[in-house]
Amino acid sequence: MVETDIQKTIIPGTGWSVRTARLERIRAWFRRYGRPVGFHLLAWLLYFAVNNLLIFFSDIRQVTPQRTIFTYSLVAALFYTNVYGLVKPLVAKRQYWLIPIYTVALLAAFIGLRYLLFYVYFPAVGYPNEYRQFNTMYAKFLPDSLWVGMQYLLFSYGYWFAIHSLALERQKRHIQNDLLRVEKAKSEKELAFLRAQLNPHFMYNTLNFFYSEAIGTSPQLADGILALASMMRTVTELSDKATIPVHNELEHIRNYIQLQRMRFEDRMYLFFDVQGEEYERYLYLPPLVLISLVENLFKHGELADPDHPAHIRIRLEENGIYYSSSNLKKEFPVYSQGGVGMKNIDNQLTSLYKEKYKRVIREEGNVYFVEMYILMPES
Repeated sequence: MVETDIQKTIIPGTGWSVRTARLERIRAWFRRYGRPVGFHLLAWLLYFAVNNLLIFFSDIRQVTPQRTIFTYSLVAALFYTNVYGLVKPLVAKRQYWLIPIYTVALLAAFIGLRYLLFYVYFPAVGYPNEYRQFNTMYAKFLPDSLWVGMQYLLFSYGYWFAIHSLALERQKRHIQNDLLRVEKAKSEKELAFLRAQLNPHFMYNTLNFFYSEAIGTSPQLADGILALASMMRTVTELSDKATIPVHNELEHIRNYIQLQRMRFEDRMYLFFDVQGEEYERYLYLPPLVLISLVENLFKHGELADPDHPAHIRIRLEENGIYYSSSNLKKEFPVYSQGGVGMKNIDNQLTSLYKEKYKRVIREEGNVYFVEMYILMPES
């Protein structure tokens, strides 16, 4: 018998596991609801303290701990019953027409409970009661009860609208974040798919072979192959980085313009000017931003008019990048400097630099002007 009793005290039985599970549930509940419940209790305590302080100065006889606990417990029950027992489930079910009916019923129940409290319980236990006489029923008790009930019902509606608005705002943010993640994943997948179409090493080796074959017979063709290889290397190796030196972007633009000059020979009129080249390796920006502006100019601009050549100017400063261009617009297709690609770049740069990024497009006659500047954040 002794050994059995000792074993029972050492080996946890079924009762021990039940108590442990119950304790874990209590802890889980506090982890989830402890903070909001604490905030609610603090808010009610502050409200009750201020309200009772006002009553204290008006009629000290009405201020007793018992009376305060009972009366404010009743209005708190009215408040939370309306929010979580009526409005929230009825709105979720879209049964809006039931809300006024249930509100009136809840108000009637509150007045009935308040009657029992003031006309039955308080007189029985001897608590101070301003409704001691039954002749105050219609003159004072009912108006006071309606006023108190409507007041806390309005408070509860305001509270519900507040938490409902916050919940909708959080839901909206979650949806936006989900859409951004989906869009980012889609873009990354498309980029990975495009990169997978060509083996970069194979392409570089092939272009190097073409270059070595062409350099002896056509130096111009060899230069074009070298420029193309450099552009491909920039796209495949740097486009997935968050930011790259402006030097790489400018090198990409120079190779692109060189290939276009070889393509159009003496039928392309474009002036390209870069100032502040000493800052090329110190300034960083997201890849393929400036080249997108240049490609837009070639795509939509008229560059074959010697009387109206296109101009591209890039000025680099210690803490900023300034881009400007001007060109005649083509009659066909319809001129546009704001396609999907540029909108994506605008969104990206606005997200990174906020008000320190700006792009302006203006038209004077048949000439388009584009200006863009980026002020770099201070390090």
